[in-house]
This record gives sequence, structure tokens and C-alpha cells, in this order.
Amino acid sequence: METNEDKQLESLIGKLLKDSALESPSEDFTSKIMAHALLSQKHEVYTYKPPISRTAFVLISGFLIALFFGGAKDSKPQMTNWLTGLDFNSHLAFHFSRIAVYAVVLATLMLLIQVYFLQKQFYKHLK
Repeated sequence: METNEDKQLESLIGKLLKDSALESPSEDFTSKIMAHALLSQKHEVYTYKPPISRTAFVLISGFLIALFFGGAKDSKPQMTNWLTGLDFNSHLAFHFSRIAVYAVVLATLMLLIQVYFLQKQFYKHLK
């Protein structure tokens, strides 16, 4: 029974297709579609913007270098209250001044802050 219905359906479809003309797209169909696709796409160019600007980085680096070398000229070794438990001077021939210790601590903090901001920025782009 199903084969009889299928044959009737096929013959009906065949008659309809014979009567209809074959439609084809215009000559510039592909170029029109591509032009429309290119217009609909907006490419945003990502410009890299560092968390710390170049001028700020140069100023901070210069400040830290000046602190470090300025502290190295200090002839008296001075230990701060929070570093009294660590006696670096007894094991080393070089004595660290208070300014040099502060410069190293400040440079470490600035490095950690920059690592935090860069990590946050990279994770934002991965999502």
C-alpha cells in the first residue's frame, strides 16, 4: 500500500517539476552576497593598552634606581624594626642601608601589582 502511495506522490512531484521552470540566480549573485557579508561584519581592532603606561614605568624605575644607589652611599648600616630578626650584615660583607631595603621591597610590590593586573587582563581575553 505504501509503495502505491509513494508512486503516486512521485508522479505528482514529477508533473509539478516539469511544469515549473528552473530558476537560477543572477550573474552577480555571489558578489552581492559577499559585499553584504563584508558590510555586516565589523572588525574591532584590539589595541594593547598596558596597565602601567610607559612614562609611569620609566618614572618608577628611575625613582627605584635612585633610591637604591642613593641608599648604597649611606655608610651606616641601619636595620628597621620589622627586619631586626634577620641579620644579613653578619653573613655578608656588603651592608644594606634602610633606603636600599625599602627600594627592594617597593620594587617587589610594584612587580606583584603589575603581575596581578596582567593576569587579570589575560584572563579577560581567554573568556
